[in-house]
Amino acid sequence: MVGSTPTRFRQMLDDSTAFVGVEAQETPLLPWVLFPICSQLLVVGHQFEDSGVCGKPAPRRAALRFGRFSAKWIERACPDEPLSREPYRGSLMLNKMAAFFFRSARGEIVSPTQWVADWASRFDNKKFPEDVYQELIARGPELSDADFDVLGAWKDGAVRSTPNHGLRFGTCWCSFNGKWSPTAASCAYTVWRSLPGSRTLLAEYLRSEQFCEFLAYLAEQRYAKASGFGLSRATYVLHVFSRAKFPIYDANTQCGLHFLTQGRHLGQRIPKMKTKDPDWYINVFCRIVHDLQRDCDAKDLEAQRAIDQALFCYGKSQR
Repeated sequence: MVGSTPTRFRQMLDDSTAFVGVEAQETPLLPWVLFPICSQLLVVGHQFEDSGVCGKPAPRRAALRFGRFSAKWIERACPDEPLSREPYRGSLMLNKMAAFFFRSARGEIVSPTQWVADWASRFDNKKFPEDVYQELIARGPELSDADFDVLGAWKDGAVRSTPNHGLRFGTCWCSFNGKWSPTAASCAYTVWRSLPGSRTLLAEYLRSEQFCEFLAYLAEQRYAKASGFGLSRATYVLHVFSRAKFPIYDANTQCGLHFLTQGRHLGQRIPKMKTKDPDWYINVFCRIVHDLQRDCDAKDLEAQRAIDQALFCYGKSQR
């Protein structure tokens, strides 16, 4: 039927009920009309994915695209009833919980805890040494002026863990590599080294809970004519200063969240590309990560750190 979309379907319901003089009750009726149709489409899509056609292995990406189309069609028609998956049976249902689609590196449907364990284990602890990170979080807003070198070098991949030699940093040792230089294009060296001068202003933003202003101020700093400090580095500073209360954000975690939610979460569109908007990070990204932590039963900093690592690696694999 031409124009047979969720919007057109609503209009048809309104017209038909108005004709007989009955007030339309579109919200309770619509999910029950659409769900049986679209759930069958999703079942066919997953069967296509698992068994293939004519005995041949099915293209996994094609099956995923088919399932995403069906899920998005339901969510657009029923934005208040997000779609979620029961992880063990792979069946689909409508409920009030956040919708996350947990898949292993092999593309299999797994439980939330299995997803975290699988992807967090792939995090590159050589490029981003975990012992240095933990010391940064422990120091938080009490970082010394010299500590800002380590803070910046860790984020920009310019520091390595070097047990028993190099720079003593708390309980660990580390050394800077060749990227930690004012001439390195991928390193915001000059901004990192100037941040101690902004300590008072940043502390005031945190004290007054002006988190968007905190991020906007940092993101606008420039270390080259065409290179800005950016939101990713700014959220990392907020992450450390808050002692990991705010999640780390970058192109990988944004991409990971996009695929983990199939592009929508509680009626909110989740783009694949990262944003430059601090407000979106604070009011959308952080809220979704909080929902993810709840579904993965991440109640302490160690479990929440594992989710940060898993989301980073999952997103990197999808780019």
